This record gives sequence, structure tokens and C-alpha cells, in this order.
Amino acid sequence: RAAAGAQREHISCIAVTCFQIGRWGCRALAQPHRFYLLQRVQDVFVKLSDEKQTEIGTLLEACGMKSLLGAVLSRGIARSENLEVWK
Repeated sequence: RAAAGAQREHISCIAVTCFQIGRWGCRALAQPHRFYLLQRVQDVFVKLSDEKQTEIGTLLEACGMKSLLGAVLSRGIARSENLEVWK
């Protein structure tokens, strides 16, 4: 049991995949890495000047991807010891 206030890792997966390495069968969780990348893109975007935000917004709109800027995750994702950790 974790101590009060201790950080806990949360495993969230969207799929399980099975594969064979030599004689050994393996099962692995597919982590939502795209959420981590989305958060990073949004974090960089908000730090840009208004002019740059307008430029990038126009580009994303032309590509049909402007909704990425408004997509919201229910929790943040950080890196800890080479793992993605949900906050």
C-alpha cells in the first residue's frame, strides 16, 4: 500500500499484443504514447507568441487538424525513470 501523498504509477493501455521471441511467448501492453506527444505539442504551442500561434493555427486548420489544440486529457502525463506516468 502506498504512503499518503506517494506518487503511484497508473497503467493504462489500449491494447495487448502477443509475439514470439525464439521459444518464448510475450504479451505486452500498448501504451497511449500519442497522448504524451499531444500534451507536449500543446505545451509548446501555449508558450509561442500570439503571431506564431496564429500561424500554426492556420496551418493546422488547413490540414484539418486544428482540433488537436483543443483536445483535453483528463490527466497529465509525465516521464519518470523512462516510463510515462499519469498524474
